[in-house]
Amino acid sequence: MNLYYMSDPEFEDLKKNFINSIKDKENFNLIEIPITTPQFSEDCPEHYKFGGGFNTWQSKLSGMINGINQTKEGEYFIFSDVDVVVYKPLLDSINQIVKDQDVIFLREFFNDQEKQQLKEYYDKTLDGNYDMQLGNINIGFNLIKSCDKTHRFFSDILNMIIETGVLEQYLINKILYSPNGYDLNWELFPSEFFSTSIGLHHIHNEIKDVVLYHANCAVKKQTKFEYMHHIDSVINRRL
Repeated sequence: MNLYYMSDPEFEDLKKNFINSIKDKENFNLIEIPITTPQFSEDCPEHYKFGGGFNTWQSKLSGMINGINQTKEGEYFIFSDVDVVVYKPLLDSINQIVKDQDVIFLREFFNDQEKQQLKEYYDKTLDGNYDMQLGNINIGFNLIKSCDKTHRFFSDILNMIIETGVLEQYLINKILYSPNGYDLNWELFPSEFFSTSIGLHHIHNEIKDVVLYHANCAVKKQTKFEYMHHIDSVINRRL
């Protein structure tokens, strides 16, 4: 299976950490998509830095489209960020979940109830001055089927990024959690495919068998490593 990942020189150590964590490398054709290190001015708003910024958003969608073109029709490939650590054999874990979905995304929140609680908190504390994503999709790690439906969907998302300058994850959530004409058969990975945004407290309670961890909710590389070390320590205590 093809496994695509994006990396820039600034994230070289994260890239090595990601690749070294894959337990079953023999099952994957690892394909790196080099990108330039994002540059931001000192007065750049924080939300424009999410996901590496505008050029990185475009590169990610272009990489997904290339993955669809380069993978045999009907077969799957992985598209991943490098701020990910894998704890279980990856292909076996995926094969237990995949059926006939067109895309499987990470989840952004533990469940809809917690998402609603966060929205209510923002409503009170930020007085409506925020723009929370509509759905529960996180695109730090994706399983994608090569087919016409995914090619059309991700091509349209790329065009929307270019036209609007809006974060790719926000656009994907907005479309897939609203009535649309894409007929995309998509699902979310279970919470064992873990992200910071799900809530670190869940790693101590409900989530006992972590397959992988995505260190989102952090712009600085050092913060991502701190999150990773925390998850490592929790998992190692269980061994």
